[in-house]
Amino acid sequence: MLARLYLRDFALVDELVISPGPGLNVFTGDTGAGKSIIVNAVALLGGGRAETHWVRSGSESAFIEGVFELPDSHPVWANLAELGIDGEPGQLIVQREIWPGGRSQVRLNSRSVTLRALESIGPLLVEINGQNQQLDLLRPARQLLFLDEYAGCVTLRRSYRREYDRRNSLEAELEQLGVDAAERAREMDLLAYQIDEIEDAQVGPDEEQQLLAGLRRNSNLAELTALIDGALGDLTGPDGASNRLGGALEGLARARSIDPETAGSLEQLRVAQEIADQAAAELRARLESLNPDPAEAEQLAARMRLIDDLKRKYGQSVAEFAEYSSRAAARLEQLQVARDRIAEIQSELASIGAQMGELAAGLRTARRHAGKRLEEAVLENLSALGMAGARFAVAVEALPEYAGGFAGEGVGGMGPQGADRIRFELAANPGEPLAPLEKVASGGEISRIMLALRCALLQYNAPAAIVFDEIDAGIGGRRGLAVGLQLWKLADRGQTVCVTHLPQIPAFAQRHFLVAKEEHGGRSQITVKELDWDSQMTELAAMAGGVEAVEAAVRIKAQADGLMGER
Repeated sequence: MLARLYLRDFALVDELVISPGPGLNVFTGDTGAGKSIIVNAVALLGGGRAETHWVRSGSESAFIEGVFELPDSHPVWANLAELGIDGEPGQLIVQREIWPGGRSQVRLNSRSVTLRALESIGPLLVEINGQNQQLDLLRPARQLLFLDEYAGCVTLRRSYRREYDRRNSLEAELEQLGVDAAERAREMDLLAYQIDEIEDAQVGPDEEQQLLAGLRRNSNLAELTALIDGALGDLTGPDGASNRLGGALEGLARARSIDPETAGSLEQLRVAQEIADQAAAELRARLESLNPDPAEAEQLAARMRLIDDLKRKYGQSVAEFAEYSSRAAARLEQLQVARDRIAEIQSELASIGAQMGELAAGLRTARRHAGKRLEEAVLENLSALGMAGARFAVAVEALPEYAGGFAGEGVGGMGPQGADRIRFELAANPGEPLAPLEKVASGGEISRIMLALRCALLQYNAPAAIVFDEIDAGIGGRRGLAVGLQLWKLADRGQTVCVTHLPQIPAFAQRHFLVAKEEHGGRSQITVKELDWDSQMTELAAMAGGVEAVEAAVRIKAQADGLMGER
């Protein structure tokens, strides 16, 4: 239970200590007195979001501390052990500090933790039931959560949701990879062909220039032959350069015998003679090789056509051919990996689909069985709350096929919470047909159904402190005693805190606190005082109002005492 609540500089609170006890703790006070401030503070202990405007004007920070007394068997200790948090046996201290700039800090037993860590254990510490939660009860998603908590299948539901999220993630990946197998196969075939075409061609770096030279030579073979033949004649003919060099050598040889200084010129002429003879020999060989060869010409032309075709497809140079081939190989590998991954995903999806079908079937069975038990428990509680003629039903229906994007064999459409949709139905009066809760329930009926559900659920899910914030909204005085008695019974199972305007409810309280707004030093300030018997009677009289308020208060208290005595 929440044994101590300490507030400092929180909203209109300067400094405040409240010590709730076991059983039913009731807070009353005028409208606007600050009861909601107490509820907000308790909500923060359970991981509620902090608001910067809750820092009292002119203060450096707001501070909230809750001391929970918990048995060693309470499940919160296992969660804290996972967080590495120790503490005194049976006691957990939760602290929240809020700064005006938005910064905040959470401590568990003096150790700083994240807000997420507090949120993970918050439902085990505090549960707030207020008008927002009552309206939330009209939503099918909240009704489903109520049923799953009552059925004890929240863990099974989480397992299903993990598989559902995995399936969505894999399907998103599959969409990115592309699922058109035919298109992927066509692209892979084309890439493989292009890579082979480039590799098979084996084009050399200078091959194009060599081919162009060969083609030019073949197309001008007659002219080339005539030119070489003419040059050879100029070298080796009777009046050719070679014979004339020979005559000059003979003359210089005789001249050297007369004038040794001509030896250098003689040697140069010998070199010139050798060069001329060598050139003549090469020209003869070249002339002999210049026989027309149609096959060679066709080979050169075919090879050139091949290179032109490659240039048209893959680039203007051998380097560009290689770059294109490299990119194509990378893309081909990517497609091969994608193909393998797609096959792997499809196999995983089949396995996940089967697993989801089994989990969804298990959820449906648990929900249907629990739905019947919940109907009985709620009707019993509603009867105690003055709705003895009401009928309450839990409809568990299969989702339409593919309602959740895909279907499971034997269970139908599967959505994020399973293959079912849940609907709470009510017939508030005898003879009326059952209809969805949101269409037929009045505000007071919703309040009583909320309390009836909470009483039914508490045996399966019991937080350390459960708070009802004006759960009596829309309920008149005649039903107030029934609501008060039910809250008193509920408090037997765990600490219950209630904020109310009905005098009948605090008549059942083990502790009654009066919330008031006072002025000190020109500033408003919230005070909370625990009432003794005489003070409680005064407060009940003020709440009852009218000329006979005191008598009414005494009567209410006597009626409450009588009901508690009967139990």
